[in-house]
Amino acid sequence: MFATKSIASSTVLVAFFVVLKVACIFYIQRYISGLHKHQYSFIGDDHPLVWPIPEPAPVLVAVEPTTHYQMNGTEADEEWAAMFPNRGIVYLGEQSRPFSISMVHQLRCLDILRTATARAQGLDEAARSSDLTRHCLNYLRQALLCRSDITLDSVLGKPANAYPDTYQCRDWEAVYREMRRNQAEHLP
Repeated sequence: MFATKSIASSTVLVAFFVVLKVACIFYIQRYISGLHKHQYSFIGDDHPLVWPIPEPAPVLVAVEPTTHYQMNGTEADEEWAAMFPNRGIVYLGEQSRPFSISMVHQLRCLDILRTATARAQGLDEAARSSDLTRHCLNYLRQALLCRSDITLDSVLGKPANAYPDTYQCRDWEAVYREMRRNQAEHLP
């Protein structure tokens, strides 16, 4: 009789936890789906923190030295400028509120640091102000810390061999496609 009571109690307890688990899963799914259904006004702070586009897929990229994106010169200026078409601004909401994408902001800061460095070396007269340079250094420092990339980079050997064969990145071409699509919808 005691064993039967114990088995019945165990069965009730297991059934309770199964029902509790199913209820939790149902609640979490409803909560998560509700997050995606929020309609933003894009007025003030009522906007998403992340651009609501499909998550860029991971891609393998060969990381290697390049002759592109040099420090100075017309060709360098054109190559750097091509990385942020229309200043890299996207427009969201009914009022077409402008936003800068973090990736593009970081690239623009690298360009500002490039021109400031070229100017300091006497290579280029079209440099930005030192306040902007300081902003960009701090912004990129924070962005790098935020991403906390833990890929292991070799510290031995010649610098030319310090590049990994491939690197897993998010597909930035997908971001550019979405940016061009967005700009085509919102710009004349």
